[in-house]
Amino acid sequence: MVFPYVTVQILKNYKEAEEDCKSVLCFHEILGENLLRDVLASLVLEGKLKDVYDALCDCKTEDCMNGASLSHLRRLLHLLTESQAATNGALFSSEHDAEESECRWKFRSPPRGVIGIDEYSLCCQYLECAACHFEDFCVFAHSDTELLEWRERHAYRRLQYQQQREQHQQGANYSERLIEKWINSPSPDRVVSGATEGVRVECSQELNQVFDGRQYDFSWMFVFTCDPPQLLHHVAFLTNAYTPCFHIVSIAAGDSHSLHPYSILSKCQEWSQSSSSQNRIDEHVYQIAVKFSSEVFGNFQQTIFFDFGTEPVLMQTVTVSALSDKGTEALLQHQQQSLTTSQRWDSTCKQVVDFRPPEQSDLDLTLLVTYQIPAAADQLFTRSVLDKVLNRHNYHSRFHDLLYIEENAQNKDISKFNVKTNLHITTSYAVPGNHGAARHVQNGQLFACVLLSDTVITKDTAAGRLAMEKVTSVLLMPLSKKKGLGSNQGNKEKVYEALVEDRSRECMLLRLSKECCEDLKLRPERDIEVELQFQLNRLPLCEMHLALDNLKDCSLVSPDSSSLMLDLPDRDWEKHLDPRLNFKQRKAAGAIIAPISFSLPPILLTGPCGTGKTFTLAQAVKQLVQDPDKRILFCTYSDTAADNFVKDYLSPIFENDASDFRLLRIYHKSKCVKTVHPTVQRYCLIARNQSAFLLPRKEDILRCQVVVTTVSSSKYLCCADLQHGYFTHILVDDASRAIECETIVALGLADKTTRIVLAGDPMQLNPVVYSEFARERNLHISLIKRLSQLYPPDFCCHISLAEQYRSHEVIISLASELFYSGNLTANSKQPTHKDFYPLMFCVAWGADVQDKHSASYYNCSEVLEVAEQVEELQKRWPVAWGKLDENSIGVVTPYANQAMRIRAEMQKKKLNDVTVEHVLNIQGVTHNRREYKQD
Repeated sequence: MVFPYVTVQILKNYKEAEEDCKSVLCFHEILGENLLRDVLASLVLEGKLKDVYDALCDCKTEDCMNGASLSHLRRLLHLLTESQAATNGALFSSEHDAEESECRWKFRSPPRGVIGIDEYSLCCQYLECAACHFEDFCVFAHSDTELLEWRERHAYRRLQYQQQREQHQQGANYSERLIEKWINSPSPDRVVSGATEGVRVECSQELNQVFDGRQYDFSWMFVFTCDPPQLLHHVAFLTNAYTPCFHIVSIAAGDSHSLHPYSILSKCQEWSQSSSSQNRIDEHVYQIAVKFSSEVFGNFQQTIFFDFGTEPVLMQTVTVSALSDKGTEALLQHQQQSLTTSQRWDSTCKQVVDFRPPEQSDLDLTLLVTYQIPAAADQLFTRSVLDKVLNRHNYHSRFHDLLYIEENAQNKDISKFNVKTNLHITTSYAVPGNHGAARHVQNGQLFACVLLSDTVITKDTAAGRLAMEKVTSVLLMPLSKKKGLGSNQGNKEKVYEALVEDRSRECMLLRLSKECCEDLKLRPERDIEVELQFQLNRLPLCEMHLALDNLKDCSLVSPDSSSLMLDLPDRDWEKHLDPRLNFKQRKAAGAIIAPISFSLPPILLTGPCGTGKTFTLAQAVKQLVQDPDKRILFCTYSDTAADNFVKDYLSPIFENDASDFRLLRIYHKSKCVKTVHPTVQRYCLIARNQSAFLLPRKEDILRCQVVVTTVSSSKYLCCADLQHGYFTHILVDDASRAIECETIVALGLADKTTRIVLAGDPMQLNPVVYSEFARERNLHISLIKRLSQLYPPDFCCHISLAEQYRSHEVIISLASELFYSGNLTANSKQPTHKDFYPLMFCVAWGADVQDKHSASYYNCSEVLEVAEQVEELQKRWPVAWGKLDENSIGVVTPYANQAMRIRAEMQKKKLNDVTVEHVLNIQGVTHNRREYKQD
C-alpha cells in the first residue's frame, strides 16, 4: 500500500487530500475491515505513517473553505488513531501492568459520551484568552496536544472495550448473551419477540401501572399455557438499572389442576432450569410471579425474558410510572390551542389603527427612523461581522450589524406568539405593591386584562420572555368582526394598536385607545374574544445603536495592553474607608477612589452574589461625595436594584443634607409614582400633581453630585447636552446581566479621565440573545466578562471578591469547586437544620419527557419529589430560620414546563408560600430563602 505524497501536504490542499484518503480507503472494500486495520497497525509500527498521521492530526477541518466534504479524511484519521492506540497499547502492556498504563497520559481525562474521535474539539475561549473559567471541568481541549491525546485515549478505550467484551462473552450470564445476540442479529424479531408459537401468555393485572405515592408495591402473575408441553429454560430481566425494584418471586409448573413450585432464591434476578433441583420435564402450565417494590418517585420499566428453548424468546414488558396531573395536562393543551399561525399584520394586509395620542417622544421617533434594519443581506453580513476577533477597527460596525441581525431573530420569534384569548374590559386596576392605590383611564380609553394562564406567554420560556419583556404594544382584532368582514372583497380589516400598561406572571394589562373603544362598542366589566399579535419594541435596540455612535473612543472599552501592566502606588487614601471592608473589598474601593490623575482602565469588581460588591461600591461612593468636585453616575440593571441602593446606602448619607438635590434618582416618565418607595421619591423629579415623573433637564443634573438610574434610562443624560467627562466616576452594578451594547449606553458621557467601574459576576448565565449567528460572535457576552478574560491575573484593576456572607459553607464549597477555582470561602454562620443537611441530592427515577410543542422538558417523578421535600421542610421549619412566608422557600428549575407542573402540585398540596421560578428569572435577584434546584 502506497500513500500519495500529497496527503502529507494535507494542510495545503484539502480537496486533493480528501481524494487521496478516498483512494486509501478503497482498500477497505478489497481487504475488509479487520485486514485493513492490521495493515495500518503494521505500517504504524514500522514508522512509515508518521508524517501522514501527524498531518491528519494537525489538520483543522473546520477551516476548510467552500464546505468541502472531508468524510474520507476523518475516516482515515479515525483508523490511524485506532492503529496508533493499538500499537502503543501492545508495546506498553508488554512491559507494564494495566494500572500503570494510565500513567503515560499527560493531560486531563477526555469527556465521556463521545461517539467518534472527530467530536473532540478545541476550546474557543481558551484559544482566544489563554484561559477558561471551567478549567478542568471544560469538555473542550485546551491545546492541540491535549486534543491529540484525547483522540488516542478514545481509540484506546474502544480497543479495551472490545477485548473485554470478547473475554466477557465467554463467561457471561444468560441475559447478557441473549442481549448481545439480539442486538447484533440482522433479524432481531427472530431472536426475541412478544409472542412465540405454541405458548399463550395471560396476566390478570395491567402491565402498565401508575402510582402517586413514594412507596409502592405491586406484583404481576404471568400464566403460560404450552401446547404441546414445553420446558422452561430461563427467566431473566433485560436491564439491571432497577435491580433493587424488580425481582422474580415464584415459579410453579404443572397442569391446569395442580402446580408444583420450583426452588428460587430470594430477590432473584435470573432463574435457570439447569440450576434447579427439579426434574427437567415438559409442562403444560407455568405460573410466574414478578414483584415491583420502590420507595422513590420515578418511572420504572422492565422487560422479562421467558425462554422455552426455542427462538424467538418470549418477552413481556411492565412499567410503573408516577401519576401525572390531569389538570396541568388540560391547561397545557388549552394553552397550545390558543396559539394561531396567522399572517403578520401590517399596512399591506390590514388597516392598522395606531394608538392616539402617541406616547413616544420626538427623540424616540427619530431613533426608530434612523436605525432601520438594512433591507439587503450584504449590508448586514459585512466583513466586520465575519471577522473572528473584535478589535478597535471593527468595533462599531460589527456591533451595529450584530444588533440588526439580533432584531431580525427577535421579530421571527415574536411572530410565533399570535394568540386567541378573552379580554376583560375595566376602567381601573390596583397598583401592584401599593395596597389601596389604583390607576384610572381617561379621555375615553379603557383597560383590558389578558389572563396569561390561558396562553403560552410566560417568562419561563425564551420566546415568552421576549413577549413579556420586549413588547410594549399589541395589535388586536375581535374574532367576531374577523368573521363578519371576511367576505367583504376589497375591504381591509381593522386592527387596533393597544399599549401594554403593566404585566405580572398572571396577567397583562392593555390600554385601549378611544377610537378602539368606540369602534368596537366596548363597555366596562365585559369580555371580548380577540386575536392578538405582539409588536416588538425596537427602541432598546435603537438606543444601543445610538450608544455605539456616542462612544467616540473605543479605548474606553478596549484598553491598550500596556495599560494593563500598571499598579497603584502606596494607597494613603484608603485609610478613611469603612473598617468592615475585608482585604479585597478595601483594595477595590481604594482603586475606585484613587486620584483621577491615575489613568486606569475600567475597574472590574467581580464575585458571586453575597460577596459584598454593592456594599463595596457604596463605601467608595461614601468617600467620593466628601469631595464636592466628584460627580458620580451610578447605574444598575433594574429599577428595584437602583431603589435598594438609594434606600439602603445613599439615603443615610444624604438624609441630613440641607438640599435633597445633591442626589437624583431618574425614572422613565411612564413609571407609576405610587409604586415607588417614599424614601426614594424624595430624590426624584415629580410633577406638581404627583401624577408622573419628570425627565431631568441639564440644570437639574448640574446641581446634583450623585445620579442614580438604570442602564437603559441613562440615555436621558446623554441627551441633556452634558459634555463628555462631566461625571468623574461612572459605576455600573449588575454589569454581567447586560450585553456589552447595553452597558455602553451608560458610558456615553465618559472620556479618558472618567473612572469606570463595572461590578458583577461573569460566571452567571449570559444575557439572552435570540440569534444563533450573533451568539457565535459573542453578542451575548457582557462587557465585564470580556474584559475579565482580557485582563492579566492579579491585575490591580480586576478585584475578585471571594468571601461569601450569605450562604452556608457547605453550599459555598460546592459552588467554589465547580465554578470559582476553589477560591470562595464562607464568612457567615448560618443555622443548620437538625434533620436536613444544607446540601442534599434527592433521587427520583423518572423519565424526562419533551413537550411536543416546544423544547421544554418535564419529569413528573421529580415534581412529586420536590413537592414532598418542600412539604416536609415546611412541617419541620426551625424557629431559628425566622417566620415561614413566601420568601422562605424557592424552587428553581431550568424548564418552563417543569416549573408549571411544580406550581400546580404545590397548589394541590396547598403549599402556597413557595416561589417556583425558571432559572433565568432569578439572575441578579437577591433571595433570603432555602432553595431546591432541579437539574
